[in-house]
Amino acid sequence: MIKLDRIDPPEKLTSIEIEKLTEEFKKTNKSVWGKEYIKEQLLRMSNNKCAYCEAPLDISGSYMEVEHFFPKSKYPDKVVEWENLLPSCKRCNVKKGNHDPNIEGIINPAYHNPKEHLYLKRYNIIGSDELGSSTVSILGLNDMDTLVLNRFKISEELISKLDSIWDDIQICKVTEVKPSRIKKIRNTMESLLKLIQKNKNYSGTLSAILLNEENYRYIKNYFIENNLWDEEFVALEKSAESICLNIK
Repeated sequence: MIKLDRIDPPEKLTSIEIEKLTEEFKKTNKSVWGKEYIKEQLLRMSNNKCAYCEAPLDISGSYMEVEHFFPKSKYPDKVVEWENLLPSCKRCNVKKGNHDPNIEGIINPAYHNPKEHLYLKRYNIIGSDELGSSTVSILGLNDMDTLVLNRFKISEELISKLDSIWDDIQICKVTEVKPSRIKKIRNTMESLLKLIQKNKNYSGTLSAILLNEENYRYIKNYFIENNLWDEEFVALEKSAESICLNIK
């Protein structure tokens, strides 16, 4: 989970439209929030990811659901209130259900910064305070057969690529350094850092894993010593650091 910047509501969601849809919901209980223009703007806000678990979402399928942070069953006046809507995968939406954050608080990623309330331990997300702990419990953020397994698999792929960079660097230290090998090393490192940016799936956990790997620090030092660590790498790392969870 990473911090989301709440963008402007879709143009079609005017105050008049909100009033109209809210009344329609109260009278008919119809899914008035399921407008394509609402879904599209929510996906734009989250980079096509679930606001809670960062799983990829697709507006064309049933996987993407509009989540009401304050449940519509208890707060019907907020049914299409833009600040109350989040993009969610079906799993997280079902897990959260009708949970009322006013009774027991949970992280709203469009309001709270998750990294201030969560940390990573052995691919599991742990709450560092009451808000974080309740969020993990209610949303089931450590489901072994889905979320934890996905984190593990993707993280292992990243680490494997990182290790291959380090292997190439070792070759450079004992043989003639060819420009093509340096280019390969640089391009692979750049690709890895781009994979842990906020627009990528599971970026909060993957950035934490990669940036805390011992080989990452060795590779970064090699890049700095050989004038390869340029402004682009500085910017990519800084961006990843802004979203990565702490590891304990």
